[in-house]
Amino acid sequence: MTTPPPGATVATDSEIASRILAAMKEGGISLLALSDKTGIPYKTLERSIKGGTSGHRSLTIGEFRAVTFALKCNPTELIEDNAA
Repeated sequence: MTTPPPGATVATDSEIASRILAAMKEGGISLLALSDKTGIPYKTLERSIKGGTSGHRSLTIGEFRAVTFALKCNPTELIEDNAA
């Protein structure tokens, strides 16, 4: 894993979740399909990406990697604040 370059800022959890939702929309993938592709339970993804009825939770590093792999996107594009 690389560290952000000097001067780069890292997005908040809610900003990352919004970017994941945008990548899902762009790729035409639903939350259920993302759950199937990653093996992450639907309710876990719902709480992590949409907030869900149980409140927000952060994705673990492993979950984040699985999501970015399934969405075929560069993790840096989702976490660096100036990458969006």
